[in-house]
Amino acid sequence: VLIYDENDNILMLRRGDNMTWMPNRLDVPGGFVEKGESEIDGAERETMEETNLSISDLKPVEILGNVHFFKTRSYSGEINLDLNENSEYHWMSYNDIITNSDVIP
Repeated sequence: VLIYDENDNILMLRRGDNMTWMPNRLDVPGGFVEKGESEIDGAERETMEETNLSISDLKPVEILGNVHFFKTRSYSGEINLDLNENSEYHWMSYNDIITNSDVIP
């Protein structure tokens, strides 16, 4: 999920060093959809689990294979990371994201 703040920065999470896939790399919140769950419900749940943010008004961006990308500017709450999955967060500009080698492509 691409979560935009009021300055058009995007929330990026640094994956924990214990993660088997792409440890210590920057990524957007997200994960797997559970059985019986819609893609939007899964995106909202995963974002809550990873960041403690409640998101809404998700708009589809792109589908790559079985990965669905959404964007939103509607979020509430204070970021409180699940440290089992992510070690830190950053609000980053689009230009910073596309030029940062730590970002998962």
